[in-house]
Amino acid sequence: CWPAKAANCFPTAVEPVKSENNSIIGGKSNIQIKVAGEAKIEVYTYNGSLVKTINANNTVSINNLQAGLYSLKVNDKVYKTVVR
Repeated sequence: CWPAKAANCFPTAVEPVKSENNSIIGGKSNIQIKVAGEAKIEVYTYNGSLVKTINANNTVSINNLQAGLYSLKVNDKVYKTVVR
């Protein structure tokens, strides 16, 4: 959640990633992804194991993730986020 003052928000040292029209926000056992238009999204654990591949349009939430660091490939860009 962002900003840190929002209700039910647990601030971390990691801010949401916003690039061009994409937004990646790691939360409690989930990642919220907002993309402009259609996108192929690949979610990897920090050690490189593929968790999920999704074809998304606009907004998607990936739930039931274990806490840790994740890398996301959205089309041709790579992002990193933390799941609590």
